[in-house]
Amino acid sequence: MENLEGGVLLSFGSAIMGPEVYLKALAMARNVAGQQGRSINKFTTCVFDLVPIQGDIHHELPKTDAGYYFRPHKTILVRTVADGGESFYLCGDHRATVPALHRALLAIS
Repeated sequence: MENLEGGVLLSFGSAIMGPEVYLKALAMARNVAGQQGRSINKFTTCVFDLVPIQGDIHHELPKTDAGYYFRPHKTILVRTVADGGESFYLCGDHRATVPALHRALLAIS
C-alpha cells in the first residue's frame, strides 16, 4: 500500500473482507505517508465482480438502495479514490473478464 501512489489496485470478487482489509491498510499507509510529507491519492482501482451496480459507479447509492451496502462499490470505487484517483468496474464471470484483462494488457505492452 505504501507504493500505491500512481499504481493500480485490482479486486476480484470479494464482497466484504477484501474491501475492508484494503480500506484499513490504505488508511494506515496514508497516515504514515502523511507523516513523511507524502500522499497516496492518485491511483487506479478496478473491481471485477458478478454483482451489477445500478447507477453511476463513481458515486455512492442512497442508503435506501440495497446496493449502498455493496462494499466494493462504496469503498474501492468511490471513497478511496475521491481525492484524485480513478475507478473502473467490470461486471462478469471471471472466466471471461480475467482473460480479457490479460489480452488487453498484452496488447498494450
